[in-house]
Amino acid sequence: MTNATAANAGNPPEPKLERTISLGHAPLLGLGTLAGKFAPIVKKMSFSPDGRFLGLVVTTSESPTDIVVWDVKANKEQARIHFDQVYANMPWEKLLWLQGGKIVTFGAQWQWDAMTGKALPDNPATGGMARLNKDGTKMLTVSGTIGDPSMIHVYDTRTWAERKIDLEGLQVGGAVWTADDKILALVSETADSRGKVANGHHVKPYDTAIRLIDPTGGAPTRDVWFAGEKTGDPTMPLKTALPVETDMEPSFATNQVFLYSGEVIDSSTLAVRPFWDEDTGGITVSPDGHWLFSKGMTSVDPKLKPVLNAVVDTTTGKAITHFTGGMEHLGGIAASPDGKWLAIGDENAVYLYRLN
Repeated sequence: MTNATAANAGNPPEPKLERTISLGHAPLLGLGTLAGKFAPIVKKMSFSPDGRFLGLVVTTSESPTDIVVWDVKANKEQARIHFDQVYANMPWEKLLWLQGGKIVTFGAQWQWDAMTGKALPDNPATGGMARLNKDGTKMLTVSGTIGDPSMIHVYDTRTWAERKIDLEGLQVGGAVWTADDKILALVSETADSRGKVANGHHVKPYDTAIRLIDPTGGAPTRDVWFAGEKTGDPTMPLKTALPVETDMEPSFATNQVFLYSGEVIDSSTLAVRPFWDEDTGGITVSPDGHWLFSKGMTSVDPKLKPVLNAVVDTTTGKAITHFTGGMEHLGGIAASPDGKWLAIGDENAVYLYRLN
């Protein structure tokens, strides 16, 4: 059940719970064949480009990663894919839909027919943190180990032609596409870049930056740098001022990037400002860019009040509506590209809301 209450006047989306998608139940501890088994746990999700299908990434007692393709219109399971890699527990690896929704993948190598679940030949991409541009024709990935310099790879998702982008010894914490097919990356210094000059900036310890890259090379790379902040602790006197390893959610409609840490970046000017100061179990943005949906969560500490789901005005950063449902910390959140549906995971189930 939901309990939506509008905080003020206006025309925000009012999520109405239409149905619950149950993925089954099995006890954590049991007898006989159920011993040690547990129900599928929803970790993340994404809609197909047309909003008809919802891809659910779950983990089960038999499989570290399953992909369940759910037909939203017919309200039934379309396909189920068993995958022996631990992508379900990697929050930075998103489920992507290629070729208009015909193929699902986490980015590099493995891909499947979304309608049948059949494994397809691997694509030649490498790296992780894969993200698609606005129309799905380009995909970026990031390669490099933690603490070492990163490389960004850009692929044509039809031909898999590749372009590599060197980052002058910097490490990428996250990267997304902008509305005009540039790449916005959050970067930090490494031992390879420290004391050197990167795009005109003399790199110092704990330096971080927002970097805007034109993958075609047609426009110069732009950076906004943030010096390390003093902590007052002599054992660790500095800390990074920009949370470069936070997840990001782009709005192609408004050309902004919303950070899970609560900031929003203007992808044109690279201006960054505080936006949302509530705890969240995940965020997603409406297709028109006017509204941000924040997933609530319930703490294991009974003394702490649950954080409710929220509809947030992206202009003001104020919550317009709060509602319950899908309050477990696990599960993920996704809005359909056609603006009709909001899906919120609740550990073993998914709440599907109709948006006006």
